[in-house]
Amino acid sequence: MEATPPPSPKRPRRKDEDLPTSYLPTLNIPARRAYQYAVAGLVPVVGLAAGPIATINGIMGIRLVSRKPEVGGRAHALVGVWLGAAEFLTNAVGLAMVAHGLGWV
Repeated sequence: MEATPPPSPKRPRRKDEDLPTSYLPTLNIPARRAYQYAVAGLVPVVGLAAGPIATINGIMGIRLVSRKPEVGGRAHALVGVWLGAAEFLTNAVGLAMVAHGLGWV
């Protein structure tokens, strides 16, 4: 007869409130907005408006983290700043090239 292995200890179940509902920062609202506007600005032409908004909110989020480090969201704020600026520049240059190609300018 083979010996049966001992039962494995059960891991305690997590409560639903322990699981994150969002990976976006909840205490740093400017960083959250910067990230959301930066993602929305990936749509062509939308980046002309969303890019500067993301950049401004990202700077506000970075300042908030420097004053209150416990709020977090620094990475989301940095993504908002850099991606927002890149979106604005690429959209502006792209639209200028399209306008030139179509003979509008």
